[in-house]
Amino acid sequence: MFPSSSSPSIRPYRSPEDAARTFEVFRAAITQTASTVYEPHQIEAWAGPCDIDLGEWDRRRTTATTLVAVIDDQVVGFADLLPDGLVDMLFVDPAAGRRGVARALITRVQHEARERGIAELRTLASRSAQPAFARFGFRVVADRPGNTVRGVVVPNAEMRCRLGTPTLVILAGVPYSGKSTLAGVLADRGFGVVEVDDINRAEGATPEALADHVQDRIAAH
Repeated sequence: MFPSSSSPSIRPYRSPEDAARTFEVFRAAITQTASTVYEPHQIEAWAGPCDIDLGEWDRRRTTATTLVAVIDDQVVGFADLLPDGLVDMLFVDPAAGRRGVARALITRVQHEARERGIAELRTLASRSAQPAFARFGFRVVADRPGNTVRGVVVPNAEMRCRLGTPTLVILAGVPYSGKSTLAGVLADRGFGVVEVDDINRAEGATPEALADHVQDRIAAH
């Protein structure tokens, strides 16, 4: 269990030292989190054997763009982004649940995708992951009730997310004590942020001046 005040940081996967821990997260997420929506035989097939070739696991992570989430120097989640825009992996240690780990990973994945000119992300989301992906802007485009893993049916769904221009957020009326933190978090999530309090306080500020400022910021995003 991690302190409730801890929040994740995101960094690139480190080969080969992250291999064992990311595999542990993978198995924990399947055998614990996903076990609430799949039958035991489906979980067993999906999780696969415990004694895999970590060298091959590591190779797959280095072939993809793999990002890891870290809390207190411990890897607690990871995500893979493939060149065609497929989010091939998104797994979070159940012990680090409700810390914003999945959101932080997907936000970074979306940023990486935009940097590479990828217009749309897609994923094959398990039943347990679909609500989270929906919160991150993905929508179901096709149910896959016949998806099989190691000969066992493990239903999932194809979900997609268009990567348009980031939404502009105007911070007005936010208490000063929380404004800078909120602005930083929103910026990290890919939003354009405009803080208008300085204009509002400026002597002689007019709606036209504020509109000019906001228009300039919109053009910059």
